[in-house]
Amino acid sequence: MRSMTHHRATWGQIFLSLVLSMVAVGPAAASPAVDATGTSAAAGLGPALQQIIDNKRRSIDIPGISAAVIFGDGSRWSGASGKASLSTNAAATTQTPFVVGSITKTFLATTIMRLVEDGRLALDDPLANWLPGYPNSQNISLRQLMSHTSGVFNYFEHRDYNRLVFDRPAHAWQPQEILDTFGRAPYFAPGAGYHYSNTGFVLLGMVIEKITGISVGQQFAATLYGPLGLGRTWFQGDGPPPAESAKGYLLNKSGVFREWSDASGYRPTRSAATVAWTAGGVVANADDLATSA
Repeated sequence: MRSMTHHRATWGQIFLSLVLSMVAVGPAAASPAVDATGTSAAAGLGPALQQIIDNKRRSIDIPGISAAVIFGDGSRWSGASGKASLSTNAAATTQTPFVVGSITKTFLATTIMRLVEDGRLALDDPLANWLPGYPNSQNISLRQLMSHTSGVFNYFEHRDYNRLVFDRPAHAWQPQEILDTFGRAPYFAPGAGYHYSNTGFVLLGMVIEKITGISVGQQFAATLYGPLGLGRTWFQGDGPPPAESAKGYLLNKSGVFREWSDASGYRPTRSAATVAWTAGGVVANADDLATSA
């Protein structure tokens, strides 16, 4: 994700620090395989991959980048390039957590599917089962929310989004407040079309909390972090990530990086982090993303 030269940007454009996770196609071996020379895929390709991310960081002009690859032979490679923080000169490392944006939606979708497996909900259940006060909720299914076919307005596209989020960096958003503030008429009737909607994933997060009685972050931990051993993953809906997490930057019109921070510990600010909630609030390092993919 790359910065924009103007002073306001969308969630997907706001972070110069970039995290990539890549998983190679092929069955994972129980232990890394080696070729005839005794070299695993990770060992053989690691130097070239490091050069790729070094070159990519320079070519798209960002402070820091991290990537991870799990190869078909079971071997793993991770690398980092650049800085996690320009103000402290801290290097980006393979352990550095980055804001992962909409990859958060895969964590949420997996959690929903686990609840389906446990018989606690069905994908074709109406939203009204848990949020009866939401407009037309009796005709909106969980499946439609997950597949962006519900017609629910995408709150990131609200005309006042930039002003209310970026001009109030210290504001802490609550899920219901997001719905109340950025609500607009739907794009179409449920199931009648496709339109990407972050709002749908806020609604799904609220459903998870209604069903489980615990926070989404706690449910992520129980469903994913613990079972998969994700030790470098956090959900900003439950609080800020560790201090060593990569900071967010904007590139101003003079070509100078400006740190976008409110000193709260959230990345990049409390407002931007909490308004993203289950649509984009996870922070993780690249190796954890590769593991969870």
